[in-house]
Amino acid sequence: EMRDVTEGKKGFPEKWLKKRILKADRIAWLCRDNDAKALMSSSGIQISGFRIEGYLECDQVRVEFPLVMIKCSFDSDIGLRFSYLNVFTLMSSKCMALRATGSKFTSSVLLRNNIVEGVLDFVSADISGLLDCRGSQFCYKKGTGVAINADSIRVTRSVFLSKDFVAEGSVNFSSANIGGQFNCTDGQFQYDVEKKYALNATGIKRNSCSRVMPKLPV
Repeated sequence: EMRDVTEGKKGFPEKWLKKRILKADRIAWLCRDNDAKALMSSSGIQISGFRIEGYLECDQVRVEFPLVMIKCSFDSDIGLRFSYLNVFTLMSSKCMALRATGSKFTSSVLLRNNIVEGVLDFVSADISGLLDCRGSQFCYKKGTGVAINADSIRVTRSVFLSKDFVAEGSVNFSSANIGGQFNCTDGQFQYDVEKKYALNATGIKRNSCSRVMPKLPV
């Protein structure tokens, strides 16, 4: 029964039941401890309808099982920097920054229908699959005003910033290498005040036709 975790503003509850609160360091321990990882089934970690408290610090880890989080609310950042990961899915969730600089993903990264209130940092990340941000809202306005920084990212399949995708801050895919589409159909992009661009795709390399039809501010 999910009714206790789906009510409130933007689909998130005003208050969480204690049984629906999970400490982030518990998840990090499962990703770091070799004995714990050895006991993990092929389905990996799958969490649905929880509030995650604290910084999820999974930098420089090797995780060969899926990490799936759906309808969760994070009160701090998610750190995946310089890590080796399998399936990573964050859907219909709310979080602060998600930082995956230099990480290798052996499958698709699915980030659909989220509210992200910090920067999405995928600089020099390597994704063997899709990067799918359809329906997500990125509303990071503090500091640099950058919503997504994916400079020099490599994605073997397509990138989707479409279907109700919203970025309140600049989106940087300069020098990216994309094996499929770079699809921004109906995505909404707002200009960065200092850098004067909404979407930077300078030097992007792609191996198939792209659909770049974003909704830019007037």
